[in-house]
Amino acid sequence: MWAWQGCPLVFFDQYLPFVNIIEYESRAPFWAPLQPGKSPHTIDPIVIESVSDLHRMIVARGVQDRVDLMEDGGLNAGNVARSSPPALT
Repeated sequence: MWAWQGCPLVFFDQYLPFVNIIEYESRAPFWAPLQPGKSPHTIDPIVIESVSDLHRMIVARGVQDRVDLMEDGGLNAGNVARSSPPALT
């Protein structure tokens, strides 16, 4: 299942029993001019929160062992560390 940023996350919940991959993509424009040593992707900070929420949704449904969650466009150790979600219980 694939969707652009802005698709309400509740839409994913109804399909969790039927999918094995979710890819959530940052909104356009997601390409920045190339700079040596830097990724061409940019990311809207709300995507970091949305991906965290999607992960919690997957865990709450108990399908974390069969549903892969991917984000296309700009997540990296630097921006994820700044917005790391609270620990799952």
